[in-house]
Amino acid sequence: MVHIYKPEFVKHDGGSPIFSVDCHPDGTRMATAGGDQKVKLWNLEALKKREVEADPNVPRVLATLSDHFNTVNCVRFSKNGRFLASGSTDSNVFLYEKRPGPGRAQFGSTDEPNVENWVNCQALRGHVSDVIDIAWAPDDSMLASCSLDNLIIVWDPATGQRVTTLKGHTSFVKGVAWDPIGKFLATQADDKSCIVWRVDDWSVVSKITEPYQSSMGATFSLRLSWSPDGKAVTTCNSYKKPSHTASVLERGDWGSKFDFVGHKGPVVTVRFSPALFKAEEKQDAPPHTVIACGSQDCKMTVWATNRPKPVCIVKTCFTQSVVDLCWSPDGYSLIACSTDGTVAIFTFDEKELGVAMSDEAKVGFLSETYGDLRRRVGPILEDPSLLRFEQQHGTPGKPPLPQPAAVAPTAELQLETRASDGRRRIMPVPQGGTAAAPMPMPMPAFPVAQAPAGEPEAVGPTMLEARNSERHSDVVCSTAGIVRWTDRCSESRATHIAGTKTFAAVFFENCTVQLYTPAGRRAMPPLVTPGRAAFVSASGGRLVAVTGDCSLIVWDLGVPGQETQVMRESVAPLLSGPRAPPAPPMVGVRLAKCGSPIAQFADGHAYVFHPKLKSWARVADQSFPRSEFTTRLRLPAAAGGLGQGELHALQVAAARAAVGMGPSALLSGGAPAPRRETGRHLECLLAAADMLGSQAEYRAWLRAYSRHLAAEGAEGHAHAPLREMCMWLLGPLSGGVDAGDEEVSGVGWVDTVAGGLKKRALLEEIVLPALASNRASQRLVGEVNELLEEAKKRSR
Repeated sequence: MVHIYKPEFVKHDGGSPIFSVDCHPDGTRMATAGGDQKVKLWNLEALKKREVEADPNVPRVLATLSDHFNTVNCVRFSKNGRFLASGSTDSNVFLYEKRPGPGRAQFGSTDEPNVENWVNCQALRGHVSDVIDIAWAPDDSMLASCSLDNLIIVWDPATGQRVTTLKGHTSFVKGVAWDPIGKFLATQADDKSCIVWRVDDWSVVSKITEPYQSSMGATFSLRLSWSPDGKAVTTCNSYKKPSHTASVLERGDWGSKFDFVGHKGPVVTVRFSPALFKAEEKQDAPPHTVIACGSQDCKMTVWATNRPKPVCIVKTCFTQSVVDLCWSPDGYSLIACSTDGTVAIFTFDEKELGVAMSDEAKVGFLSETYGDLRRRVGPILEDPSLLRFEQQHGTPGKPPLPQPAAVAPTAELQLETRASDGRRRIMPVPQGGTAAAPMPMPMPAFPVAQAPAGEPEAVGPTMLEARNSERHSDVVCSTAGIVRWTDRCSESRATHIAGTKTFAAVFFENCTVQLYTPAGRRAMPPLVTPGRAAFVSASGGRLVAVTGDCSLIVWDLGVPGQETQVMRESVAPLLSGPRAPPAPPMVGVRLAKCGSPIAQFADGHAYVFHPKLKSWARVADQSFPRSEFTTRLRLPAAAGGLGQGELHALQVAAARAAVGMGPSALLSGGAPAPRRETGRHLECLLAAADMLGSQAEYRAWLRAYSRHLAAEGAEGHAHAPLREMCMWLLGPLSGGVDAGDEEVSGVGWVDTVAGGLKKRALLEEIVLPALASNRASQRLVGEVNELLEEAKKRSR
């Protein structure tokens, strides 16, 4: 039977509303946020044990924090318990850290001296309106805040800098929640939508609107919550006749399959218990979760997902809206706060909720479902021969690297994982909405799997498994839990799986790969590879693999009966040549949109293979720390069209990898001036966009480079590059007659760039308008414009 207790001593000054509550991960403290502009920390033992509450020697209030100058709307402890974050109507987010020693009385405060020494160690300023909700990333590497300014800001709590600003909602954003696996961020706003963002590139995975269209009125908060198993996110303020509900969005297709029902007012906060539970009488049943819902009807409901009816309904505990909820670390105690200025604690037992799984069992279950969660980078070398090659070329004595937890993306948005029993799975994750561009491998600070590539399909997830036994492997393909086909491969055990809607490929320990048709037929006999697979990826009709002898092979498998090997090159130069030892490990290989392979490394460097030059070209690194665009590249939503595309995603990964490398590059005496370095940086970005065939990015970087040269136009050193670029874009006039300048003699001139952009159109639409902004370039602009008009006449 649930036990309910409302401690009278938990209150803010003047009976102010309590807008938020959170429990410390060690279960000893509770934080509240009030309308009195204060954050208070409480001894949680005094709430749970009457004898502790009655003991005058045991403090009830541990600290009062008065740094905000307006209502405090939200408080959240970091997962490691080191920090407490608070968000306020004053638009600020403050981070507090518990320091050694006793606390002190704040100057001018009538509150008692603090028992614990919580210090304001970081002020995160960026919002321009009320901060309503905040949430820590699963590994505390990032903090997300949402505000009435319609924005979500993701912060780096270590530096206080923005990681990104997310702009997708058209009204007040009032809820934010992280996927416990670290792959997604969910937000909800008054525009009657919930947006799921992909963490590694901050693109919109899905924008869900249907469950909220009938919802009525605005609410104080929309505090959504992600289930601890990562399978669903429960949202607020949905409506299905005859009641207000909390709609559940299932991971993958993000559709609303069911709702928690029964409220007469909008549901404004939901919170999952952190524990995974097993039914007492059915220990062999799959684990279930427990969630609490708080509503403006002053009521609460608590649900276990293995039952059709609520565990309990709380009707008369509060006189005003329930606005926030939290659970104790063990998952059995629920704390709720209300705008009536009170807090209540509800304690459940195993008969009501189930038996909580141990931390080890929970991690095992999540690893079984999603792969090894302890691994914070992309897949690394698993083949001994490739590892030995790295050791021979700059990494001697380095311990063996673990097998990859995920492989590079495929055109079907696939995630490959390895279960504890040796099974390997690849599972498409449908997103809905617009197509998703291929994204870079995540960097160590961001605990997510490799980003999927290609275009998602709005269908149920298809899973391809390789269940390894001691000597063979059973391949199973299923859709929405229904087995489509199976195959037993008795020759060897599987190591990697990849596939798209046109084929599936299974790589084995004996250096072979078996190809399958969508219906499960063996498309051909096993192909022999030059070594065991280390990385695999699929996109469209193509399959790419890196093997243990450093070979990179690309097959075109899109048309049955016309399968070909389109490329076989070596990644050895990347492991031994570009950098001084010890070389960072490779973390993935995938195919760019243009069809060329991209290799990525743990330090953020990325290389694309140029098929005509037969060489690897570095398209992302940290070579320009002083460039004004280096900082912008850390923001995926950069202005001016620079925040989209394949090249930008690679640059974002490189910029993130540079964080924490120290200021040596900036302080080196031989570094070029920032303006000069910016120009060189833009030249490299322009060339990289050309090589990748990224047309939108090429236009954006050409515009930025033209503006940069125009700003430098008054100086002599900028005139030659300006003229050369203009003449290169202009080309010969026609019929072998040039413009009287050797730069446009027409020898070998191609009229397109970046996979199809017309050079003269770029000159007319982008370059000349940028140069015209500086009168120092007016003579060149006039000359080029005259030649361009002449070229148009001759080409008619």
